[in-house]
Amino acid sequence: MERARAAASVAILALFVAAATVLAVAPPITAPAAVEPAAVVGWPPATLVVTEVQTGGASASDEFAEIGNMGSTAVDLAGLEIVYVTSTGGTVTRKVTWTATTPLDPGRHLVIANALGAFASIADATYSGGFAATGGSIVLRAVDGAPIDAVGWGDATNAFVEGTPAGAPPAGSSLERRPGGTAGNTTDTNDSVADFFIQASPNPQNLAAPPIPVPGFTPSPSSETPAPTPTPPADPSAEPSATPTSSPSFTPAPDPGSPEPTATMLPSPVPTPTPAPTASPSPTPGPTAAPTTVPTQSPPPAPTATATVEPSPSPAPLPILEARALADGSSAVVVGILTTDLGALESGRSGFVQDATAGIAVYLDVALVAPLPAGTTVRLEGTLDERYGARTLRVAVADLTDLGPGVIPDPEDVGTGIVAESLEGIRVTVSGPTVGAPTSYADGLGILVDDGSGPVRVIVGPDALAGNTLPSGTFIRAAGPVGQRDSTGTGTSGYRIHATEPGELELVAPPPTPTPTPTPSAPPTPVPSASASTSPLPTATPTPTPSPTAPPTISVAEARGRPVGSVVTVTGDVTAEAGRLGTPSILAIGDSTGGILVRVPDGIPAPSRGTRITVTGQLSAPYGQLELRPATTGVWVLGPGAALTPLAIAAAELGEPTEGRLVILVGTVSAAPRKSTSGDLSIDLVDAAGTPFRVMTDASSGIEAADLGRGSTVRLVGIVGQRASKKDALDGYRVWIRDRADIEPTGSDGSGGSQEPPTGPGATVLTIAATRRLPDDAPAAVEGVVTAGPGLLDDDGRRIVIQDATGGIEVYLAAGESGPAIGTRIRVSGTIGHAWDAPRLRATEVTILSTGADVGPRILTGAPGEAIEWQLVRAAGTIADVTRLGDRWRADIRVGSTTILVTGLAGSGIASTALVEGRAVTVTGIIRRPYPSATDRRWSVVPRGPWDLAVGPATGSGGGSMGASGESSGAAGPGAAAASPAPYADVPTVDLATLADHLGELVRIGGLVVARTAGGFTIDDGTAIGRVELHGDAAAFLRLIESGQALGIVGRVASDGSGNLLVVASDPVGLVRLGSLGESVPLAAATEPSPDPEASGGPVAAAGLGNPLRDLDGGWLGLLGVVIASFGSLILTIARRRRGNLGLRRLVAARLAGLGPVQEASNEGR
Repeated sequence: MERARAAASVAILALFVAAATVLAVAPPITAPAAVEPAAVVGWPPATLVVTEVQTGGASASDEFAEIGNMGSTAVDLAGLEIVYVTSTGGTVTRKVTWTATTPLDPGRHLVIANALGAFASIADATYSGGFAATGGSIVLRAVDGAPIDAVGWGDATNAFVEGTPAGAPPAGSSLERRPGGTAGNTTDTNDSVADFFIQASPNPQNLAAPPIPVPGFTPSPSSETPAPTPTPPADPSAEPSATPTSSPSFTPAPDPGSPEPTATMLPSPVPTPTPAPTASPSPTPGPTAAPTTVPTQSPPPAPTATATVEPSPSPAPLPILEARALADGSSAVVVGILTTDLGALESGRSGFVQDATAGIAVYLDVALVAPLPAGTTVRLEGTLDERYGARTLRVAVADLTDLGPGVIPDPEDVGTGIVAESLEGIRVTVSGPTVGAPTSYADGLGILVDDGSGPVRVIVGPDALAGNTLPSGTFIRAAGPVGQRDSTGTGTSGYRIHATEPGELELVAPPPTPTPTPTPSAPPTPVPSASASTSPLPTATPTPTPSPTAPPTISVAEARGRPVGSVVTVTGDVTAEAGRLGTPSILAIGDSTGGILVRVPDGIPAPSRGTRITVTGQLSAPYGQLELRPATTGVWVLGPGAALTPLAIAAAELGEPTEGRLVILVGTVSAAPRKSTSGDLSIDLVDAAGTPFRVMTDASSGIEAADLGRGSTVRLVGIVGQRASKKDALDGYRVWIRDRADIEPTGSDGSGGSQEPPTGPGATVLTIAATRRLPDDAPAAVEGVVTAGPGLLDDDGRRIVIQDATGGIEVYLAAGESGPAIGTRIRVSGTIGHAWDAPRLRATEVTILSTGADVGPRILTGAPGEAIEWQLVRAAGTIADVTRLGDRWRADIRVGSTTILVTGLAGSGIASTALVEGRAVTVTGIIRRPYPSATDRRWSVVPRGPWDLAVGPATGSGGGSMGASGESSGAAGPGAAAASPAPYADVPTVDLATLADHLGELVRIGGLVVARTAGGFTIDDGTAIGRVELHGDAAAFLRLIESGQALGIVGRVASDGSGNLLVVASDPVGLVRLGSLGESVPLAAATEPSPDPEASGGPVAAAGLGNPLRDLDGGWLGLLGVVIASFGSLILTIARRRRGNLGLRRLVAARLAGLGPVQEASNEGR
């Protein structure tokens, strides 16, 4: 070891001496490209570069452009082009393009020239038109693609200029890349003025010219006046350093010898001679003298040292998952297996590599002459970049190492609609029919495939296509890595699958169409044994293994929040059949969160009112009205649904929040109904507040004008629609009445209508959203569930918060009145006012309607605002900063790319020590606006008590989840029920492959989530892929589960009636995931303590999601630590089985290292 250290010290010393020598005799601009500053343009320095340009000579046509390969391996020019760009970038002219294989060896150059000029006779290709002498750019790039290298000169200001443009060369001179001459053109800093100099004697080199420099040549730091009368005493071997002065004439000397003396200039200053021998070629034997001194003197180790410097600091490979997370421009080394030929895409310059953790696109600086085949294990060193939205590793060919054959990773079987960022770079398989005609792309034939969950583009290369034709409706199975080419600039679209290898495209038989069955739902089912309640309208995918269930769904409210053009999947009950909303093909569906219109495709039987369906389609907004437009394969009939209760609103609430919903409102007809030529009626009304609104009826409804006579006061039920006056205008809202049953005559005062009976003098029950808009001192009555009880917002217990389906509001109770507990449903009458700019209802009467009601928190993924003031929310993230303010505190929680403010009040009883920076946290609370005088104007989440926080352990520390009291829930203490047995401690851990042996039993399973499904998800534990469904209290947390999560589940093994086994989990205590810091994080915080022993009723559907933890006592976090540790051990075992790669084992082990005992935290402030 000591000898190794000594040898390393000598090598470093020799390198230092050599470097000092170089700096003493050479200008600084001639450093090799590898050590030049970072690029100032969007492409990295390259080894295939523009080497020389002349813009004119005796004639303006005497011009040429030269490129050269300064790398160590041959490159293929096929698929590349050279273009000329005018000074401002207004015109881009292609000068030459290569479509056939054209290898360019190391050190070789290629010349293109004006066909009318003096250089046409030696050019490898000619062009017409010319270069402007005053300014412009020459760009080498992929055909119509990203630049590889460029040079700009003169007054050029176009986007292709690297750094500052070089000076415009005078007629007869050229711009040559440094160092120039026999030293080659290796300098590339991506700054034209630094990389080029004006060459008074242009010397274009074509393909027939010898390589300059030859492969392996280390360029001299200077080629201009290369023999600058060195200062050391001149005695021995004077000849070698002088030779470069004779420039071209010296080139014919033996190829190895010609450049080598130049290379020995690095150490040669010690034996430097007088300049006298410079001119004579006869000293050519001199080089032999130089090599003899090379062994005897220490300089020769300089080149050797240069070689050894390369491997010694070589960075260790990173897992691809970690490399993908690095910032753009970061250097990274990865080792993985090619999932396409490297060079199969983008004219020989691109491909994909994958390891056990993730995959990534690879983009080479130049095309490979012979692509590396898929299945090859490679080591790649490059820089991270984002190309058309795709995470990409840019690699120079010289930094690519072939490590030998490997095994291509098996593809993950996914739905077409879930191909997105989480799968980018990963090899996947999709199945389904093609949609529309194929499109030709540079990399192959583009087709759209849609299995009913949404379309995805598949690019099929020639080898995979194998001569097949793919008309619309062809059922295929395609495999390949997921890439992206996003043209929107959002980075969230353009995903596609690249099928390049033979066998990665299979034509499969379409599912058989069975004979009709007597079942009322007429659409054929994919297999006779499938349950009729889940049969799609068209046939399901041909894969026999999964049962014919609908794809993963989101709530209607979440779908409405997605941008127009997004593809979403929702499940809802039909609230208006097709034909009742003004257009024959449009129907309405709704769930507990909202409503949306659906345009049923031709050929699909329209479901009747009350039917529950799942729909996958693209969002559209004609005239402002949001619609879901599915393909013929995107509608599933699930069977009978529930009758949704209409939402009682005032006319002022007609708008985006209520669009698509089934509503009920009271109004007086203010004008005679008008009938259109199609038979539709338009009726204008005014509600009790004097707000006008419009009602529409379709001719198919059977409603006549006489049913809504002028002056009549009616209660109306219908669907809110919109026809905006112009693009993006929030107007034109109306209510579509479905039939005569939706009209009920009432008294002139609206009695008997949709509103609740009066609770006080003249008070009518309104939604909270409508109440918030009332002027101060207006009487109001609302119904809602208490979400923040007395004592949180004040010391005297008079301020509480209630919420209904439309919003939340603060209620100020009368003095001496005892405040209702959380979960109590109440009716409040009083007058509206404002406190600290927020609406407040000053209560004069409070009526308790029920207890034990629950409001499901909204999942918060961005900064909150007025739209959700006083509403209950939940956010999961990482604690970034904590500020302690006595018995109060403030914390910043990082949720994705957003930082959310959390405020701890004294009334919550949460100690400031409960939050520790760097730990993961799940927080539930109400949204409160900032005080008018606050300097921090952010809205904050206010947790109501210790049950609203679930804090993960510190990285590298124990496994118990931290309770909000600041105590370790993994150890006994005031906040932990240490005396109680850990829940599910005796439940056995089983493999998914052995579920059949445990039918009906309670088991523990774990693994990596593959994809969400309707009502659950699929999970992979390495032995099989199994299905999990969340029922009961656990169902509320499905939205928190994402593909790729490591998850542990306790549930009961069941059969779905079709012979398929699944695990049914109904208790959220049995759901544990691993956070990004290695911590175990429960999917929900603990339940609120109820002062009423009977306040344990089920969730109230009208109020939102039920409280998933209402049946647990407050000490559950203390008990969860043991469960987490068990799940952690299970997940580690499964992850190791699933990902045998050593790199992934290290990653998973690092993430699970924190699942040991936790140090008991301080209970200060409790």
